[in-house]
Amino acid sequence: MSTAVDEGIDAFATLYHGCQRTICAYEEKFPIEIEHYLSLFARGLGIEHEDLFKKYSLWRDPARVMAEMGACMEASGVKPERAQKLVDLTFPA
Repeated sequence: MSTAVDEGIDAFATLYHGCQRTICAYEEKFPIEIEHYLSLFARGLGIEHEDLFKKYSLWRDPARVMAEMGACMEASGVKPERAQKLVDLTFPA
């Protein structure tokens, strides 16, 4: 990422969802917007879809993630105590 910044790159498109999940939080450390290529493609078609994984990763606040996911968890029958373990591992403070 440092090399990309040095070269003047301001955006980075990932190709694989696993790569997106792994590096999206680098937006905190580098002045580069990191997006999955399908998000860019969709935007070109006029379709916007928020990258919730990236948003939650950048929050660094598991309690806030749990609060935002509450309605969806309830509608899906997911028990908060079970989800909390996964949220703590996936979106650590």
